[in-house]
Amino acid sequence: MSELSIYRASAGSGKTYTLTKEYLNLVFEDPLNYKSILAVTFTNKATDEMKSRIVKEIYLLSQSDDSPYAIELKEKHNLNSVELVSRAKEILNRLLHDYSRFSVTTIDSFFQKVVRSFTREIGLQMGYNIELDQRRVLNEAADLLFTEVDKDGQLRSWLTDFAESKIREGKNWNFKQEILDVGNEVFKEDFKNFSDKLIDKLSDKNFLSSYRKILKEIKDDFEGFFNKIGDETRKVLAQHVLDITEFAYGKSGVAGYLSGLGAGGKMEPGIRARSAVDTPEKWTTGKASSSTKQAVGEACNAGLNDLLKKAVNHYDEQSMLYKSTDKTLSYIYTLGILTDLSKKIQEFSESENIFLLSDAGRLLRSIIGDNDTPFIYEKIGNVYKHFMIDEFQDTSSMQWESFRPLVTNSLAEGNHSLVVGDVKQSIYRWRNGDWKILSEQLDQDFQGFGVNGMTLNYNWRSSKNVINYNNSVFALGAQILQNEYNASIPADISEGLAEEQEKITGAYQDVYQHFPESKEKFPGYVKAHFIEKETDSDWVEKVLEDLPLRIEHFQEMGYQARDISILVRNGKEGGLIADTLMAYRASENAKEGVNYDVISNDSLYLKNSSVISFLTHLLTYFVYPDNKINLGFLKQEYQVYIQNQQQEDEDKLYTVSKDENTFESVFPDEFTANIPALKRQALYDLVEKLIHIFKLNERAQDFPFLEAFQDLVLGFTKTDAPDLNSFVDYWAERKDKEVISVSDQQDAIRIMTIHKSKGLEFKVVILPFCNWDLDNARHTNILWCQPKVEGFNVLDVLPVRYSSSLKETIYYQEYFTEKLQSYIDNLNLLYVAQTRAEEVFISYSPLSDKRDLKNISDLLLFIFENSDNYSSDFNGNKIVSLAQNWNKEGKYFELGELKVRVSEGPQKTKEKRSEYPASLLDDRLKLRAHSADYFDFSEAESVETFSPVSRGNILHQLFQLIEYKEDVNKAVSQLQFEGKLDQIQAQEVSLFAKELLNGPIVSEWFSKDWTVVNERDILLGKGEVQRPDRVIYRGKEAVVIDFKFGKKKENSHKKQVLAYKKLIQQLGFEKVKAFVLYGKLSEIEEV
Repeated sequence: MSELSIYRASAGSGKTYTLTKEYLNLVFEDPLNYKSILAVTFTNKATDEMKSRIVKEIYLLSQSDDSPYAIELKEKHNLNSVELVSRAKEILNRLLHDYSRFSVTTIDSFFQKVVRSFTREIGLQMGYNIELDQRRVLNEAADLLFTEVDKDGQLRSWLTDFAESKIREGKNWNFKQEILDVGNEVFKEDFKNFSDKLIDKLSDKNFLSSYRKILKEIKDDFEGFFNKIGDETRKVLAQHVLDITEFAYGKSGVAGYLSGLGAGGKMEPGIRARSAVDTPEKWTTGKASSSTKQAVGEACNAGLNDLLKKAVNHYDEQSMLYKSTDKTLSYIYTLGILTDLSKKIQEFSESENIFLLSDAGRLLRSIIGDNDTPFIYEKIGNVYKHFMIDEFQDTSSMQWESFRPLVTNSLAEGNHSLVVGDVKQSIYRWRNGDWKILSEQLDQDFQGFGVNGMTLNYNWRSSKNVINYNNSVFALGAQILQNEYNASIPADISEGLAEEQEKITGAYQDVYQHFPESKEKFPGYVKAHFIEKETDSDWVEKVLEDLPLRIEHFQEMGYQARDISILVRNGKEGGLIADTLMAYRASENAKEGVNYDVISNDSLYLKNSSVISFLTHLLTYFVYPDNKINLGFLKQEYQVYIQNQQQEDEDKLYTVSKDENTFESVFPDEFTANIPALKRQALYDLVEKLIHIFKLNERAQDFPFLEAFQDLVLGFTKTDAPDLNSFVDYWAERKDKEVISVSDQQDAIRIMTIHKSKGLEFKVVILPFCNWDLDNARHTNILWCQPKVEGFNVLDVLPVRYSSSLKETIYYQEYFTEKLQSYIDNLNLLYVAQTRAEEVFISYSPLSDKRDLKNISDLLLFIFENSDNYSSDFNGNKIVSLAQNWNKEGKYFELGELKVRVSEGPQKTKEKRSEYPASLLDDRLKLRAHSADYFDFSEAESVETFSPVSRGNILHQLFQLIEYKEDVNKAVSQLQFEGKLDQIQAQEVSLFAKELLNGPIVSEWFSKDWTVVNERDILLGKGEVQRPDRVIYRGKEAVVIDFKFGKKKENSHKKQVLAYKKLIQQLGFEKVKAFVLYGKLSEIEEV
């Protein structure tokens, strides 16, 4: 039994180095361990990076012990330098020749592999397709749902309630988009955990009506109580001939409160009403006459005071339930819609034979929960003993429940498993990531095994000033945010939220990072601007004015465009930045020699390429030839973007008259004369032909877009319905998502979202809009609450809209939990943004008049202005004083000095493609299909009547299956089973093989004294391979045999075998013999 290793790896702390070290330790312990290690990451890019790093380091170790890992490997495994290099060569050789067992993969890929192994158990049909596009499936399910509105009265009622709620919120009643947005909840684990139970319960259409009735009774009883208090109050006032103006504060006083109950007044007693309980003097003012005071006193004694006490007590005891019914009823229809949507998604998936990747975790959890772990190993075809999970803070609960039995089994058998993560970089909660598994659950799950927690606390990425700035900002920021959160919790429920009152500071307890003394001393520079604002938008304009000037200044100081990254929260902000820089580049203010080029999400979309837009409108024409709008776009795009023609009257570009033949007047004859023939072309060939006809492959800037688009078309042609009509519909759905991949070496400023930047690093990072909310209350977040109160708990889970008023309901625990999560999420976003910087970090925030902590800019300002009020000691480490670098007059923070950077010289760039071939169908390379039935032997009476090539092929296949003499019958049966031989032919080749193997020399070659390698590639490099028919070896002795089943000898046979012999000698065998075995001639020639 062994412990679970947990590495808590802050940004830049050498996580990849550590994972590689752990992997190397395992394979140097046993070179075969690579087969039993499963390393899991969360992105394909991270997978490629880890694989490349591991192979690179093993290669370097195989050349010499000059590696950062060498000393530790030698000490741990008791190796000298020669032994280390020798073992590294062995590991590298095994790894490269068995690369498919080198299991570094994404968590989704691993789950797909397991799902395919459990197809029958899950109930999937064979040949199903994995579906990644949840939005498309949701859209189809919503359409199916709407078709049943006329038949399903309950569904109609739910949708009506939904529409009415949107109208009340001032939104569009045409709510399909809203339904789709809410529908995303069906893919969240909080819903999936209960979806089956909900569907079962809500399949009874009367269930939800009964449930609503129960809650309505609670609500009505509460309101009825206060209505009765109001009625009795008004009776007492009438009996004593009193008006509320004769009481203290009139309508806003205690009498106004009581008399307003049931008459439109608030049921919640205010401070004045509460203070008047059992206090007669509070019912009147000091200026009131003695007669008034007497009359009011008599009324109080006659029942008003008792009524007030009843109202206050009942409100305090029952208001939480009342408010809870209101919150529940206002969103209960959502539950009905979501359960029906979930059913439609299941129906659609089954009818289309697709499997949603997002369902993998839930299904695997159910499978693994019912089976022993070794059974799962057996089903997926690998026995994994060691597990390494990267980015563990982004693991979801369902994913972990699927993995936990495997890790538990690994530790129980004494193997090595580890996880690496950082709570501070958890920014994917919307994708079901749950950082609490890393921070809390692992210790509980493996308390029987023990947990070895280690913190990587040196930052190898950033400069000293950037590290010091981040240390101080997040050490103080977490403490300040925790205090703000704690202060928002009412005293009467504070005790039940004791753990939450330490979680923010707990998440950031390891935030302090040290600067490695061995690292090059580049001090770094940090500046945080605060911009005065009069409106919500004017500060943004000031930022956009300053941004090009900062870009110019950085490049003057020696930074290149590719060194700079601008991080934003969303695509809208990114588009604003890109448009600003592009407009500035075209203006007279642009400086010569400054690179303003940008790479942003918007610039990478296929739909934004004029060439792709033209191509897709052309394809649309073939489907909808009478669409005048499409024809107008075609005419405009062809003339402006393809032919570079400009007209003074731009409206004419789009004009398509009734009498005008658009194509004959504008398009080339090769197109107009062949439209009927083009319509008959296969989709991929049609695209290729259109590129050729319109010469769309002549501009280098269009090549990446054309290549990406043709890849998209090629992928689509492999689907079930690869016709043109389907592709036009497919493009309409996918065009907002399809992007091209761009090389990291391109010299341009990167504009990307903070989420996309995770895992990357840049010399200069600019955060132009540092002002997002700390709490997500302004967004329509749905909380999935599990009520425990009687009456409410008839349903296992309920959707409730997140708002601050939830703290006064039975859902207060869920509210404060969500608020805590929001605080950590948004602080983590700032952490990820600031830790991308290697040398320079710049931020811009609006300067707020209020000092409330509502958003990140408020938090930063509070930190700078009040840092001296907090201790500089952080868990035994000293943080720098931020106040000393805060300019109170200028409202900016500045640490360090921006120094001229020594140029690294021009970076090598890939040679750009000078042409983009568009091959016509007849000119394209012909590919010959290889398949098991390519040679049809079924009609031949005897093997001897096969053509020489066919006879050679079938006999080669036979001897490939024979390792030893005893394998002949089994090999022949295999060929017969595959339909390659009939019974007569099988008897014939069996007899031939046995006679051949009975010869004394050949018999020795097929004895079990040798280790056999049949038909195995020898890699020569540069894509070249050699493949001898049979190699046998024992110790340092090897024999190469090449089979020839023709009836003629040729010199080329010997040359071929001689080449094999030399290759085997290079593999380290000291004694190598080589032979050509002429089977039909029963002759053997040594080479």
